Amino acid sequence: MKLRVLFLKKVHILYFILIVLALIFLIILFSYNKKTDVFAIVEEKTIIKEDLNGDGKEDILYINNENDKYYLQINSDNRSYKLLPTEKLHTMGRYYPFFPMKINLIDVTRDKIPEIFTQSMEKGQCIQHIFHWNGSEFVDSFCSPNNLIGVIDSKSNRTPKIVSGNYNNNSISLAYYMHLNGHVEKITANDDLPGKEAVAGFINYIHSLPGGEPYKPSNVFAPNISVKDLNIISKMATENKLYKFSDGYFVDTKFNMNGIASEYKWIINFKASPIAGNGNSERKSLVLYLRRTSETNHPFKIVSINEKK
Repeated sequence: MKLRVLFLKKVHILYFILIVLALIFLIILFSYNKKTDVFAIVEEKTIIKEDLNGDGKEDILYINNENDKYYLQINSDNRSYKLLPTEKLHTMGRYYPFFPMKINLIDVTRDKIPEIFTQSMEKGQCIQHIFHWNGSEFVDSFCSPNNLIGVIDSKSNRTPKIVSGNYNNNSISLAYYMHLNGHVEKITANDDLPGKEAVAGFINYIHSLPGGEPYKPSNVFAPNISVKDLNIISKMATENKLYKFSDGYFVDTKFNMNGIASEYKWIINFKASPIAGNGNSERKSLVLYLRRTSETNHPFKIVSINEKK
């Protein structure tokens, strides 16, 4: 009888330890996921306040487009750090009203210090940079002339991956990378990005406006997408403008119990130009959310569209 009581006590202790470990894991996961990533479109001089070097203090990121050329600087305590592009792509881009710089802060190294993603353009070429704090300075750990960049496994139980590629010739091609030991290294992905065909089809559809508005593609939108969301496209068709894809950013935003993405967010930017040729071109940005549908093979399709100002 005494042995039986001792056995039960050990089982109870084991259960208690497992429960405590599970609670610690959930607390850590919640504290990480509650941190909101920062995405900003830089129309003019912009200031972003965020802890950028992990010291627990708020730093200031200044973005200036002096003479239409971008300059970025971080002030931390009494020190200033300039974000200098690598010689491989030695420019931060220029300011264009239809193509302003985009800044995204997201932690892809899981060290609680966000990497700084920049997207811009100069002389018709897209420019991507990722800046990483190495303990003493901000270094340009990745650069590319691609027009798409994103992060997957951003808040799941898997290691985050950087994805960079292009929309070109009506389709999307992507390459996958990981930020390891201060460097970005190319990797081989087992699966392609879910929903990229729907996004490519959406861009093609916007390119067809205004005349192509009635011919909504069947492989792009989820059956339950609202009329209100689709009316955003109808409104664009009435503006008598031609739309040309500029660049885009994407990230997974929801996950199932296995850490597999169940929702993706895309920010797609277009250059909107008057059909008559009179007037200036401007930026048109759309936010898309993609989720699995109940259709055959459960493809990811667009369930929501919003205009980003």
